[in-house]
Amino acid sequence: DIDTSNIIVAYNTNGTYFPTEEQIKLYSNFSSVEFQISIDDVDSRFEYQRKLGNWNEVKENITNFQKEKQHNNNIDAILDPTISIFNLFYLEEIAAEFASMGFTDLSENYHFVNTGYYAIDQLPQPIKDIVTEKYKDNNNVWISNAVKYMNRRPANPKMWIQLQNSTAILDRLRTENLEVVFPEFWKVIQPYWNTDE
Repeated sequence: DIDTSNIIVAYNTNGTYFPTEEQIKLYSNFSSVEFQISIDDVDSRFEYQRKLGNWNEVKENITNFQKEKQHNNNIDAILDPTISIFNLFYLEEIAAEFASMGFTDLSENYHFVNTGYYAIDQLPQPIKDIVTEKYKDNNNVWISNAVKYMNRRPANPKMWIQLQNSTAILDRLRTENLEVVFPEFWKVIQPYWNTDE
């Protein structure tokens, strides 16, 4: 037999799967088991960003992870949202939803899309200014870090054009619509959105 009592197990999951009872029983043989749950948004916005994901199922899984965390000393579950241009405008709502599920502190989270056209520092400056103003009185560390990251460097205008072209193609392929799923953010970006460039 192998002694597993000093082994730490760590998972990174998108939340679409929850362990079976048999698997949970096995976890008691390990020193600790940590689930890092990569959930970037909620409701229809989650489903847009995680194609084929079902928010209600994922929310139930998150709730079950939280229950296991409370009932098993060696199981831990943390939410690890990645901030991108899609969820940047909704961070207060996301934080409130996560808090309602028992995940009240995101201050240690510093996870951003850091390259390509989904990176928040690639937004045009007028949009950055609107986002900065939106969060100016918010004292949530997670949100403050996002604003700092967004403003860390000037954007490459080519990235904005690539984002628009890619989004138009994916929306057609998936029969989705950025404007419908993100109406508040769309009002902000629409004046700068032109997929014909």
